[in-house]
Amino acid sequence: QLFSQPYSYLPLSVQTVYVQPGLVFGSVPVQAHCPVCSQNVITRLEHTSGALAWLSCAGLAIFGCIYGCCLIPFCVDSLKDVIHHCPNCSSVLGVHKRI
Repeated sequence: QLFSQPYSYLPLSVQTVYVQPGLVFGSVPVQAHCPVCSQNVITRLEHTSGALAWLSCAGLAIFGCIYGCCLIPFCVDSLKDVIHHCPNCSSVLGVHKRI
């Protein structure tokens, strides 16, 4: 008669935690988990002028490219910083700075 009473089970609560080990935000879209909207998404990229674009502009101006040619780095995406956004809620998921 040791176990004569029925067991009463409590409801079990499960929480999923997403850990993104080694996720590197580079210059290409990556698959990531958005903590704001809780969706697995492929990031949307936004290119912004950062330190490398400004230093390239200054370097071109120093070497004599002063008639608008020094502004070329602001048109080249590979010289700009990259901001990764969630395509669903537009929150910032990561930033890749060139310098």
